[in-house]
Amino acid sequence: RAAGAAESARAELQSKLDAATRRRDDDAAAHRGALQQRERRVAELEGQLDTGKPSEAAMFNIARDQAKRDAEADKLRAQLASLRKMLKESHRVLSHLMKQESALKAEGRGLRARYRDSSLSEEEAAHHRRSWPSRDATSSGSRASTPSTSRT
Repeated sequence: RAAGAAESARAELQSKLDAATRRRDDDAAAHRGALQQRERRVAELEGQLDTGKPSEAAMFNIARDQAKRDAEADKLRAQLASLRKMLKESHRVLSHLMKQESALKAEGRGLRARYRDSSLSEEEAAHHRRSWPSRDATSSGSRASTPSTSRT
């Protein structure tokens, strides 16, 4: 009876061993097929590298990347054109304001001179010239002293 149980256990183990061996052989065959397929693909890609002919998919990717770069470059060119236009307009406005500033300064100098010459005595005019800033001080925007005109 022990011999029969041992024979039965041996047969069961042999059956499991045979099943495991078949699975291993099937898996090995599948792996060999996948390996051969990958080796063919590697050989194909190496051939493309050697001849300098990339595949269509690679060409598509290259073209797509180039299109993205071109779109970005177009966007940057448009921004540059807009900034240049804004800069020209700012320059035009600044030039106009500088001309107005010069005209107002000239008008102010003329008014000060006319006021000084027409309404002050010689002594008051001398005092007035000392009290009012010079033309250089006016140009820089600072005053040497505060004007004090007191008429009695």
